[in-house]
Amino acid sequence: MRAYAPGSSKEYPDDVIANIWNWDVKWKVEWLENGKVMGEMIRFSMCDPAAEALCADKEKLEFKWISATPNEHMFRATVKDKNAKIEVIATDRFGNIYRANLNNNK
Repeated sequence: MRAYAPGSSKEYPDDVIANIWNWDVKWKVEWLENGKVMGEMIRFSMCDPAAEALCADKEKLEFKWISATPNEHMFRATVKDKNAKIEVIATDRFGNIYRANLNNNK
């Protein structure tokens, strides 16, 4: 899992974004703002921001044909407080818990 602070996505600038690579329909993906559970994140399709950045400069790539493509295992949620401490919690079908913490203080 990789999580991104608000401002990481042009399409959703106010949202925290998470990429859960091996997500399936039995996973639960939720988020906390300043320690308070805010609910489940919305699944949607987009390119991972890190993949977009990596593929942006083709001169730096060994294989020029590589490009970022949208995927179906991205999640987003709109934060209420842009300076809040955000935590993304993903729980897989086996009960394994994965956490990503973001401190939005810039």
